[in-house]
Amino acid sequence: MRRVYFILAFALLTALAIAETSDPLQQAWDHTWQGDFDKAIASYQAFAKQNADHEYAPVALFNAVSIKLNEMGDVKGAQKDFEKLIDKYPRTKWAAEAYCRLGEIALARGDRRAAVQYYQNGLRRLHGENYRMPDFWVNQAV
Repeated sequence: MRRVYFILAFALLTALAIAETSDPLQQAWDHTWQGDFDKAIASYQAFAKQNADHEYAPVALFNAVSIKLNEMGDVKGAQKDFEKLIDKYPRTKWAAEAYCRLGEIALARGDRRAAVQYYQNGLRRLHGENYRMPDFWVNQAV
């Protein structure tokens, strides 16, 4: 009987391990923590592409672009990808967040006019169907 319990416990643990490693968002998170940023970006983008209507698709894209910007220093690539995120998911808080990040990029380049436009676009998207941007976000954008 002990042997049966051991086999069942082992099978359960194996199934849990397989389920955990097959979750693409978990894989992306793991790659990020391990410092394998190329794989993390690819995992996030793959999830967003395969699950375009999923509520986490814009989150995955935002995470991928943030890694590209913050960890890899690819400002031009990040700017293009933030713009793609805005085009694909314009009515999400992630579009507002992307506008805020584009404003930060413009300020870093010294382009205040573009920064103001990006922040204004972000502020226009303060409220959506299921969200309200937090006050600290509004203060930063203002």
